[in-house]
Amino acid sequence: MQALKKILKNNKGFSLIEVMAAVVMMVVLMSVVIPNVMGMNAKGRLDADIISASAIGKAVELYAIENEDVDGDTDEIIKAIESEGYVKDVGAPKSRGYSWQIDVDDNGRVKVEISKGGEAKLLYPNIEVEDDKGTGVEQN
Repeated sequence: MQALKKILKNNKGFSLIEVMAAVVMMVVLMSVVIPNVMGMNAKGRLDADIISASAIGKAVELYAIENEDVDGDTDEIIKAIESEGYVKDVGAPKSRGYSWQIDVDDNGRVKVEISKGGEAKLLYPNIEVEDDKGTGVEQN
């Protein structure tokens, strides 16, 4: 009986105020971390598309050099570079909802974009990416 009284009197634990303070701190921390992490997914997909656009653009340039005349829409150009072995598989852009747009002008210059609903982003040959300070950084 004495042991039971001793156990019941032992008030070691957290008070309600301490638990509430811990919960508030976790909520504040999560409100800062979650938006930053969510933005990284879109940036990662865009980075993957930039790398893919570079490979596609270079493959189309090589194809244009070896095959004097490169005409047709994007799908025809993609099928041509895949069938000739310049690239294994182009696939869809990683950025959700976008599709590839490839243009080759009369001088053989290649332009690779991703587009969605009338909005297009030029990814190859030269792109502008916002750096941490909000200034444009040119990449090739």
